[in-house]
Order: sequence, then C-alpha cells, then structure tokens
Amino acid sequence: MMIAALRYSPTGRGAKPLVAIAVAGVATLLLLLAAMMPPRLKGDLESASIALDAGSAYLVRVPLKPPIGLRVIGDGGAGGSSAQLQLFEDGKPLGPGHAAHTAIRTEGHGRYSHWGPNLWFSSSDSSDPRSNGRRYSIEATASIHPAAAIGIVLLDAMVLIFAWPWLQANERSRRWLVYGGFAIALILAALLAMGAFGRVNSADGVPKDTALVLATLAHAVVARWSCWRSGPPAPGRRVFGFA
Repeated sequence: MMIAALRYSPTGRGAKPLVAIAVAGVATLLLLLAAMMPPRLKGDLESASIALDAGSAYLVRVPLKPPIGLRVIGDGGAGGSSAQLQLFEDGKPLGPGHAAHTAIRTEGHGRYSHWGPNLWFSSSDSSDPRSNGRRYSIEATASIHPAAAIGIVLLDAMVLIFAWPWLQANERSRRWLVYGGFAIALILAALLAMGAFGRVNSADGVPKDTALVLATLAHAVVARWSCWRSGPPAPGRRVFGFA
C-alpha cells in the first residue's frame, strides 16, 4: 500500500524513489547486521513463575523478550536440537542441555531442555529451585525470525519494481546507488573478515582467512576502479543489468 501510494515521473528528479530505496536499503542493512551481530539476551527465573512438572523437573516459561524481527529458538519440530539457551545456577552453568524430559524428571542434577517457549530444568542437586535460595538465570542468542527475513525480501522486491522506471531513466543516480551498495558490501565483508562481528564459525581462535578475504576485496576494488576509469560502456552493452 505504501509503495502503491507513491507516484512520480520516471524521468523526474523527485525524491520518492530515492526515499523508497533508502528505506529498503536501511532495512536490509539492519537485517544483515542482526545476522552478523545477533544480540545476547539475559534474564532471571522468578521463583513465583516456576512450577513443578514431575520428579526433579520444574517448568517455567522463558522470560526473554527478543527485539522485533528476532526470536529465541527452542528445541522441537523440524529444528531438532537447535536451542542455544544456557541455564545458570548462582552464575555457574548447569547441564547438560537438550536433555530428555524423562531424564530431567528422574535424574535431575542440572539437566534442562528449552522446548518451544518453555524451559524444563532441574537444580544441581535436584532440590526445589523455588525454595533452595539459589538464583537461576538464562542466556540465549537471538536469531532472525523467518517472517522478518521474508518481509525484507518482499519489501526489496516491491521497491525495485516501483523504482525500476526511475532507475532506467536516471543513469547518474543509478550509478551512485550501485557504487554505494558496492562500498557497503566491501566494508561489511572486510569487517567480517577481520572478526569485527565475532567468529565466523564455531572453531576456536580468531578468523584465519582475513588476508585471503582482504586480498579478494582489494582485487574487486581495483577491478571496479578500472571499469570506472575505462569510461562508459559501448552501445548495447549491459552493465549491472541495465542497458
């Protein structure tokens, strides 16, 4: 509806296409940053919200509130054992996580399971966590909600359709938009290679591919600069998908 409401002349110099492109660009950039720097959420388990399940197992709803567009994944469904939640007792980690609920009930001793929106857990000595005087806290890394990712993709597609005539009619603006996107991609890739967003994989140690990635980026910059210095393309040649 917002995109359809914007009206402009394809050959004009109105700001509406640029505004739409800027909004989509910022939304996409925020999505990428959230994927590369997912927030770490923390919360305490209030004794009043903890209920006895059976045996040594206690049940509580996970109190973490992720930002809009993000979610905290629990085990279950097609994701299998995908939960990343960690449980602490007086600051000390409990475990193992991803435990079977039957094992939590019968064996206890710190076993827990983040299943869906709830947490089944036991204390380190299988005592009642509501009255043993210990503090229980949780931490989890949020991830992008699939609905948010789909929404951003649809927004980008609608903006592209909306701004396509304007992009075709405004070569200079089109060129600067491409250059700007290229520069942002280079900066993000360089920061990622240097470990600015943490480890790329779960292996210990700093990223070991920094030199390779930076060399690739340098080649890309030189190649793009050479294309720019060589002047406009020959008639009929397509550059970045535009004739």
